[in-house]
Parts: sequence; C-alpha cells; structure tokens
Amino acid sequence: MRKWKVELSTGQTFTMESDDPGRALIGKGYTSFSLSEIVPPPPVPPEAHVSTEGRLTLSVAEAAKELGICTKNVYTLTHRADFPTVRIGQRVRISRAGLAEWVRAQEQNRAGA
Repeated sequence: MRKWKVELSTGQTFTMESDDPGRALIGKGYTSFSLSEIVPPPPVPPEAHVSTEGRLTLSVAEAAKELGICTKNVYTLTHRADFPTVRIGQRVRISRAGLAEWVRAQEQNRAGA
C-alpha cells in the first residue's frame, strides 16, 4: 500500500493510503483533485557499513583488516622499505593503491621463487 497527498480543487489537503488512489477518490465522489506520492526517505546504513572506498589512505587497523592480519604485523611491515607507508606527523597511514600493488608484488615474488 502506497501513501498519497491529495489536494482538492477547494484547496483542502489530506493524506491517504491506497494502491489505486484515483479510483478510491472517485468512488468517494471527488471529481477534481491532484495526487502526489509520499515517498519515505531511504534507510540510513549503519556506520559499520559506511564505505571507505574514496579515501586514499588506510589506518594501520584498516590495513590489518584488509590484509586479514593483526595490527602488530602491519606495524612491523611499516618498517619495510617496500611497504607503502605515508607518515603524516606521527601517524602512520598506508596507501590504498600502494597496498594493492604491494600485495600483487608479493604474489609475483612468491610465484617466481
């Protein structure tokens, strides 16, 4: 069942729920009216599902989650010269694109060994 805002030619407005509002209004004797559907706002996704796809860098915790390892191991990786870290002040950030390239390079090194 959909919700509608009904405006009569007299200026009176009201809401109604119906799958066929025109037929329902004509059946009640109304001959001149306008209809506009009241659409509920889309549901807001929970914070846990907010995408971070647009960000250029990841925190150590986010990188650990992406790699499926613990944060301690990611901190150890940040000391490697080939690991894509960015230092901003005292914060350690990991390049999202660089991380993907680093993983591909690790796969190729493993396949070539």
